[in-house]
Amino acid sequence: MLSETSTFVRRPVWLLVIDQLPFDHLISDCCNSDGEQSDSDATTLLYSPFDDLDMRSTFFEQYLIQDVRKSATLQDALGGKEAVSDFCDRLRASGGTIAHVRLRCSMNEVAHEVAQTFDSADSWIFGDDGTVDNSEFLVPLQSTGVESAALSAVCTKSFAQAAFVCVEVQIPSVESRLKIAASIVEWIRRARETVEALDSNAPPVLLVTSLRGEARSVVDPFAAVAEESLVHAPLWIEHGAGHVRRVQSLAGSFDLLPTILEYLSGDREVTQETATTEERSSQVLAHLSGKPLSLARLPQTFHPEKDRLLRLKGDLWNALRSHQYLLVQEQPCDPEEVSESCEVEKSGEEFIDHRQPVRHLFLKPDDVWNVHNVIVAYEAIADEMEALSGGW
Repeated sequence: MLSETSTFVRRPVWLLVIDQLPFDHLISDCCNSDGEQSDSDATTLLYSPFDDLDMRSTFFEQYLIQDVRKSATLQDALGGKEAVSDFCDRLRASGGTIAHVRLRCSMNEVAHEVAQTFDSADSWIFGDDGTVDNSEFLVPLQSTGVESAALSAVCTKSFAQAAFVCVEVQIPSVESRLKIAASIVEWIRRARETVEALDSNAPPVLLVTSLRGEARSVVDPFAAVAEESLVHAPLWIEHGAGHVRRVQSLAGSFDLLPTILEYLSGDREVTQETATTEERSSQVLAHLSGKPLSLARLPQTFHPEKDRLLRLKGDLWNALRSHQYLLVQEQPCDPEEVSESCEVEKSGEEFIDHRQPVRHLFLKPDDVWNVHNVIVAYEAIADEMEALSGGW
């Protein structure tokens, strides 16, 4: 990797991460049980602050959460402890204050008048004492979502002046999830505009995404070993450049840290181009295998000679994803979560798994639900992907 100084201006960055995909109940809220349009005021949800993000931002169509295990944290999704540690070291070196805010939404609570400071050891953003402002707010919910007054206390002076702001939102599993997420997006957008008015030369870059996609209840023949809806999540980057676009290039959740650092520092990491043409596809795929890239200037269109290979992880499977293929390998059952679907038997205290590792290959992005396994016809491609990745 090479480092080059770009023409980017150093920009503050605000990252908004919602714990659950905010669109789960859009159809059920806006339609009745027969699928017909409802007469209720819920139909107003057809237009929301997410539509404003679409009209003002870069939207990544092929953005994937790379760790969707039930126990996965935001740190896991961003690349793991080592990647986060390197990010924090470089973040501190770049100077500026850091604000880490957690919003916990609750139906039957009152808001904290004073923010509760949580232990820095419980934060994925760590650093020297005093370098990170860790604050947690309990936000009460109304039928229309979150009231602006309940969020006003979150915009403290340190929050407005921080070089990097991470806002994590925890939403209970309620039918008004879309309304809650939309009101928080609208609030943070207005807060960002307020900061921009104070310093128009370097307005904050806003990134909005979720920790994981939607876990669907899918039955045969549509059940899949690695649900696309679980790893697929929205990602918006509103950088204020006035150029709205939808990017088809493959992007992973571990790309967020290099992207944030590029905006904060004005520098970026670039990859060397391969010299040959015949072997370019395989060489570049191997070179970019498992490596994060900044999304700040990712090409809008997909270039086959610059394909990537992303590693994905679920509870009982690992996967490799390129732009055109998804290779999945099932893992043995977890003895603590043995069910009737797992062909295991217990001998004393030892669980014996009789299943052989199974590989599945799906054509992307056409096979949306991962139901058509083409491993027999494309086994050579699966072998090449596994070899290029260096194994599972």
